[in-house]
Amino acid sequence: MQKTTKALTVSALALGLVALATSAIAAPATSGIASTRHNLGSSNRTAGGATTPSSGLARPGDIYTTGTDEICVFCHTPHASNTAANAPLWNKALPGTTYTLYSSGTMQGTASLSNNNMSLACLSCHDGTQAMDNMINKPSTGSPSSAGWNATGSRLAGTWFAGTEDAEASGNTSNGALNAKIYMELGSDLSNDHPVGIPYCGGGQTGLGNSGCADGDFNAVTQGANAASFTVGADPVVKNRMRLYNTGGGLSVECGSCHDPHNSEQKTFLRISNSGSAVCLTCHAK
Repeated sequence: MQKTTKALTVSALALGLVALATSAIAAPATSGIASTRHNLGSSNRTAGGATTPSSGLARPGDIYTTGTDEICVFCHTPHASNTAANAPLWNKALPGTTYTLYSSGTMQGTASLSNNNMSLACLSCHDGTQAMDNMINKPSTGSPSSAGWNATGSRLAGTWFAGTEDAEASGNTSNGALNAKIYMELGSDLSNDHPVGIPYCGGGQTGLGNSGCADGDFNAVTQGANAASFTVGADPVVKNRMRLYNTGGGLSVECGSCHDPHNSEQKTFLRISNSGSAVCLTCHAK
């Protein structure tokens, strides 16, 4: 009887483990970029939603075009990408805009932008100077630009639609480019935005941790398993830590330091929630 009970217990435990494993496999994966505002394709609207500027969008304020249902193509291409961009397989021209960057007498280190700074990849849409479908390789065929694809105006044979999240967001695209007066169109004056292209901790960092920093009011840097990965913060999920970018002249704070363009969890693509100012305090030791 004892052996039978033990056998039944082991069998029940095994069945429980199988059920747990099965439920883990069956659990839906996170929705990813398809459910974010960086889905600029035609799939970014409610099922059966009307294709009008203010209705049919998955979320108020979103922007999409009827020209393609592809998602990744607006930023990335597997072939013939822009090698000047410090972003993987970039499918857009970098802006030639001259930017006015944040400056303060209390800062150690100077902000500047060049092709080494990944923030230029973000600004290739977010400064509003070129269309969001200004791509090197167009959707579907993936052929290089031979018919004006890499140009200022909208290139897709479709219509751009935009929602109205607030009073200033109405009509927030013009020929495929972001219009002014909305939070996601930054323009060329970045003097009132957190500095990008600026050395972390004021520069002078001689290694990991914060040794040699010009400004001691910053938290220590850690290096990931990938030798090129540098982060700030102790979140067990590395992707959720604030990221620093090696521009060749040291570790730099960029748009991607705080924002993950593929993050579907946070409305503004923040790497973590800013509850309790968690984003700010990850880097700033206050």
